[in-house]
Amino acid sequence: MKERIILLNSLVKQGILTIDDVMNPLGLEKKMKTILDGIHPYKITEPKESNKDQRWCTYVKDPTKSGGRRKVFGQTYSELFTYLINFYGLVNESDLTFGELYYRYIEHEKLYVLGVRNAKKAKSSSTITRHIRDYNKNIKGTVLDGTKLSNITKGLVESVLVEVIDKRHLKEIYASNLFGCIRGALTYAYTENLISTNVGALLDRDLILAHAIPPEVKQDEERVFNKEQITILYKTIRAQIKANPTYLPNYGILLALFTGMRVGEIAALKWSDIDDFNIHIDHSEHRVDFTSHEEAIEQYDNL
Repeated sequence: MKERIILLNSLVKQGILTIDDVMNPLGLEKKMKTILDGIHPYKITEPKESNKDQRWCTYVKDPTKSGGRRKVFGQTYSELFTYLINFYGLVNESDLTFGELYYRYIEHEKLYVLGVRNAKKAKSSSTITRHIRDYNKNIKGTVLDGTKLSNITKGLVESVLVEVIDKRHLKEIYASNLFGCIRGALTYAYTENLISTNVGALLDRDLILAHAIPPEVKQDEERVFNKEQITILYKTIRAQIKANPTYLPNYGILLALFTGMRVGEIAALKWSDIDDFNIHIDHSEHRVDFTSHEEAIEQYDNL
C-alpha cells in the first residue's frame, strides 16, 4: 500500500495523474489503463477464481528470452500496474526511494527463478520470499526506506542497519542475510545507472555484524545423529513401513538416512540416475512459489 501511495504521489507531481483521479477509485483504474494502453502491447490477465495462482499477469519485452518477452506478476492489478509504470520509466528515476528500488530489485531477482534452464545458476524462490519478508519486517518504515536514491550514503545505510540489529537483537545469520539483501539492491541500482556510486560495495560488513548476536558453537554430537539415534530412527521408519507399506515418504527418509541426500535431490531422482554401483546426483527439485513457505520463514526468523 505504501509503495502505491508513493507511486501515485510521483505521478501526480509529474502531471500524469490528477488529484481527482486519485480520489476516485473507478476513475483511477480507468486512468491507469489509459496510461498503459499507449505503451504496453500485451494483455493484462485477471486471475480466474478456479486458478490456484491468484496473481494478475502480463508480459514485458525481454530480448534475452527466446520469445522476446517474459511474464510478470502482481498480487493485485495495482501492484502489477506499479511494476509496469516503473518498467516503462514513467516515474522520474531521480525521485525513486530506496523502498521503490527494492521492489524493482526483487522483480529482477525473480528472473533467476522463473523459466531458468540452468539450475546451478538459479536462485531459490524461498530465498527471494525471505528477502521480501526481511525487508518488510526490518527496513520498511525506516529512514532508509523513504530516502531518495540520490541522498543515500554509506553512513546512512550502515546506521540504519546497526540500529535495526540493535533494536531487534538479531542473530548473526539473520543480520548477515539482511545485509546481503540491502547490498544486493544497492549494487543493482548502480548497475542500472540509478546511482553514480556503488554504495553497496562500500558498506562495512564487519561493523554491521559486530552488533549482531554471535552464533552458538555446537559440539558435533549436538549437530548430527549418534549411532543410538540413527538406530531408533531406522527401527521407527521400518515399523511404519510395515504398518503402511504404500506410504512413500517413509522410503524417502530411509534413502536420506543411508545416503545423506537432500529432499530436493530425492524428489528429482530418476531410474536413469542409478547404476549397479552408484546413485548419480545431477539435479534437484525446487518449488517456485514467492508467496508461501511461511512456516519455513518463521523458523528462519527464530534462528
